Amino acid sequence: SGVHDPRRLMLAKLAEALAVPMEWLAEGARSALERDKHPAAAYLRRPIQHTPVISFRDAARFIDDPATDPHAVAEDYIPVTTSSHRVFAIFISDGAVDLAFPKDSLVVIDYADRRPTDGTFCLSAPFGFPILRRWRSEPARLEPHSSDPSHRTLAIEGEPRIIGCARVSIRFH
Repeated sequence: SGVHDPRRLMLAKLAEALAVPMEWLAEGARSALERDKHPAAAYLRRPIQHTPVISFRDAARFIDDPATDPHAVAEDYIPVTTSSHRVFAIFISDGAVDLAFPKDSLVVIDYADRRPTDGTFCLSAPFGFPILRRWRSEPARLEPHSSDPSHRTLAIEGEPRIIGCARVSIRFH
């Protein structure tokens, strides 16, 4: 519980009785084999990235220039673990996706991924400004995911203008 640290002699006796190395008992370190079997192992091995939080206006820069540096326009940063290295975060307050992303959710966008799989939420710019919708491929369209039935599906003709795909969302209370 962290309330009491046993003396070294007592640790040695406990380790002997439990047939475990004293260092393991003292530090709580897991062997490589134990770490790999733990359900959180893959998550815990991922590095923490300081992800820039940007505005929707600045996210629009990625429409035509995926080489835009989100750090240059960062309003804040949030630590995120993800395997992608080209990410930024934006706050979403859009009734068209309120079932997936409640008001003021922070959504991490992988701007290196411009080829969404069917059902993935992506930041797109069908009208020149960014919107977050669920991608459907056959036929190509952007769907709302809303409690309000007035939001409509947007048919995509020609090349979709995908800025990136959503990877993580964080809801603030």
